[in-house]
Amino acid sequence: MDLNMLSCFQPQLQPTSLAALKEFGNKLMVEGISHSAQCSTSDCPDANCGISKELISHLGHCIESPHSCDKCEQVVQAFNQHALTCKSRTCEVPPCREIRRWQRAMRKFMYERVRLIVNESLADLQASDDKTEYNTSNSSTTSGYSSASSSMFK
Repeated sequence: MDLNMLSCFQPQLQPTSLAALKEFGNKLMVEGISHSAQCSTSDCPDANCGISKELISHLGHCIESPHSCDKCEQVVQAFNQHALTCKSRTCEVPPCREIRRWQRAMRKFMYERVRLIVNESLADLQASDDKTEYNTSNSSTTSGYSSASSSMFK
Protein backbone atom coordinates (compact mmCIF):
# COMPACT_ATOMS: atom_id res chain seq x y z
CA MET A 1 0.00 0.00 0.00
CA ASP A 2 1.32 3.41 -0.98
CA LEU A 3 1.73 5.67 2.08
CA ASN A 4 1.44 8.82 -0.05
CA MET A 5 -2.20 7.93 -0.70
CA LEU A 6 -2.92 8.35 3.02
CA SER A 7 -1.66 11.93 3.03
CA CYS A 8 -5.04 13.17 1.80
CA PHE A 9 -6.55 12.07 5.13
CA GLN A 10 -4.15 14.14 7.22
CA PRO A 11 -5.30 17.54 8.49
CA GLN A 12 -4.15 20.40 6.31
CA LEU A 13 -2.76 22.47 9.18
CA GLN A 14 -0.45 20.62 11.51
CA PRO A 15 1.91 22.72 13.60
CA THR A 16 5.12 20.71 13.64
CA SER A 17 6.88 22.49 16.47
CA LEU A 18 6.08 24.14 19.76
CA ALA A 19 6.73 27.56 18.20
CA ALA A 20 4.34 26.81 15.33
CA LEU A 21 1.70 25.58 17.76
CA LYS A 22 2.08 28.73 19.86
CA GLU A 23 1.86 30.93 16.75
CA PHE A 24 -1.26 29.07 15.64
CA GLY A 25 -2.82 29.59 19.10
CA ASN A 26 -1.94 33.29 19.03
CA LYS A 27 -3.51 33.64 15.59
CA LEU A 28 -6.70 31.99 16.83
CA MET A 29 -6.73 34.28 19.87
CA VAL A 30 -6.32 37.40 17.70
CA GLU A 31 -9.13 36.24 15.42
CA GLY A 32 -11.22 35.44 18.49
CA ILE A 33 -10.88 38.88 20.07
CA SER A 34 -11.56 40.56 16.72
CA HIS A 35 -14.74 38.53 16.29
CA SER A 36 -15.90 38.79 19.91
CA ALA A 37 -15.58 42.59 19.85
CA GLN A 38 -18.19 42.71 17.07
CA CYS A 39 -20.36 39.82 18.26
CA SER A 40 -23.21 40.76 20.55
CA THR A 41 -24.86 37.35 20.93
CA SER A 42 -24.28 35.31 24.05
CA ASP A 43 -24.77 32.00 22.25
CA CYS A 44 -22.41 32.50 19.30
CA PRO A 45 -21.63 29.23 17.50
CA ASP A 46 -17.97 30.23 17.13
CA ALA A 47 -16.06 28.49 19.94
CA ASN A 48 -13.26 31.08 19.87
CA CYS A 49 -15.79 33.85 20.48
CA GLY A 50 -16.93 32.44 23.82
CA ILE A 51 -13.39 31.70 24.96
CA SER A 52 -12.23 35.18 23.95
CA LYS A 53 -15.13 36.84 25.76
CA GLU A 54 -14.33 34.86 28.92
CA LEU A 55 -10.64 35.76 28.75
CA ILE A 56 -11.38 39.45 28.17
CA SER A 57 -13.78 39.39 31.11
CA HIS A 58 -11.10 37.69 33.20
CA LEU A 59 -8.61 40.41 32.24
CA GLY A 60 -10.99 43.07 33.52
CA HIS A 61 -11.56 41.35 36.86
CA CYS A 62 -8.22 39.64 37.58
CA ILE A 63 -6.78 40.52 40.99
CA GLU A 64 -3.30 39.04 40.45
CA SER A 65 -0.31 41.31 40.06
CA PRO A 66 0.67 42.34 36.51
CA HIS A 67 2.58 39.72 34.48
CA SER A 68 1.79 36.94 36.96
CA CYS A 69 -1.40 35.68 35.30
CA ASP A 70 -0.95 33.58 32.15
CA LYS A 71 -4.52 34.21 30.97
CA CYS A 72 -4.09 37.99 31.22
CA GLU A 73 -0.74 37.83 29.44
CA GLN A 74 -2.31 35.83 26.62
CA VAL A 75 -5.09 38.39 26.13
CA VAL A 76 -2.72 41.38 26.30
CA GLN A 77 -0.41 39.70 23.78
CA ALA A 78 -3.38 39.08 21.47
CA PHE A 79 -4.48 42.73 21.79
CA ASN A 80 -0.95 43.89 20.93
CA GLN A 81 -0.73 41.54 17.96
CA HIS A 82 -4.13 42.69 16.72
CA ALA A 83 -3.10 46.34 17.02
CA LEU A 84 0.09 45.69 15.03
CA THR A 85 -1.88 44.40 12.06
CA CYS A 86 -5.09 46.45 12.35
CA LYS A 87 -5.53 49.31 9.88
CA SER A 88 -9.11 50.25 10.71
CA ARG A 89 -9.79 53.71 12.11
CA THR A 90 -13.08 52.49 13.55
CA CYS A 91 -11.88 49.22 15.06
CA GLU A 92 -14.29 47.60 17.51
CA VAL A 93 -11.60 45.90 19.60
CA PRO A 94 -11.66 47.97 22.81
CA PRO A 95 -8.00 48.94 23.38
CA CYS A 96 -6.91 48.85 19.72
CA ARG A 97 -6.60 52.61 19.16
CA GLU A 98 -4.86 53.19 22.48
CA ILE A 99 -2.40 50.35 21.85
CA ARG A 100 -1.66 51.63 18.33
CA ARG A 101 -1.07 55.12 19.73
CA TRP A 102 1.31 53.66 22.32
CA GLN A 103 3.07 51.55 19.65
CA ARG A 104 3.57 54.64 17.46
CA ALA A 105 5.03 56.54 20.42
CA MET A 106 7.36 53.63 21.21
CA ARG A 107 8.50 53.39 17.56
CA LYS A 108 9.21 57.13 17.55
CA PHE A 109 11.08 56.87 20.86
CA MET A 110 13.12 53.90 19.63
CA TYR A 111 13.90 55.65 16.34
CA GLU A 112 15.16 58.72 18.19
CA ARG A 113 17.12 56.57 20.64
CA VAL A 114 18.79 54.55 17.88
CA ARG A 115 19.54 57.74 15.99
CA LEU A 116 21.17 59.26 19.09
CA ILE A 117 23.26 56.14 19.68
CA VAL A 118 24.40 56.04 16.05
CA ASN A 119 25.31 59.74 16.10
CA GLU A 120 27.30 59.26 19.34
CA SER A 121 29.07 56.25 17.84
CA LEU A 122 29.92 58.17 14.69
CA ALA A 123 31.24 61.07 16.76
CA ASP A 124 33.39 58.65 18.78
CA LEU A 125 34.71 57.06 15.59
CA GLN A 126 35.46 60.47 14.12
CA ALA A 127 37.28 61.53 17.28
CA SER A 128 39.21 58.26 17.27
CA ASP A 129 40.16 58.74 13.61
CA ASP A 130 41.24 62.32 14.30
CA LYS A 131 43.48 61.16 17.18
CA THR A 132 44.97 58.42 15.03
CA GLU A 133 45.61 60.87 12.20
CA TYR A 134 47.18 63.38 14.62
CA ASN A 135 49.39 60.70 16.18
CA THR A 136 50.65 59.44 12.84
CA SER A 137 51.38 62.93 11.54
CA ASN A 138 52.94 63.93 14.86
CA SER A 139 55.18 60.85 14.98
CA SER A 140 56.43 61.43 11.42
CA THR A 141 57.20 65.06 12.29
CA THR A 142 59.00 63.98 15.44
CA SER A 143 61.03 61.42 13.55
CA GLY A 144 61.84 64.07 10.95
CA TYR A 145 63.14 66.41 13.62
CA SER A 146 65.15 63.72 15.30
CA SER A 147 66.78 62.68 12.05
CA ALA A 148 67.50 66.29 11.14
CA SER A 149 68.87 67.09 14.56
CA SER A 150 70.96 63.95 14.67
CA SER A 151 72.44 64.69 11.26
CA MET A 152 73.18 68.25 12.30
CA PHE A 153 75.32 67.19 15.24
CA LYS A 154 77.29 64.49 13.48
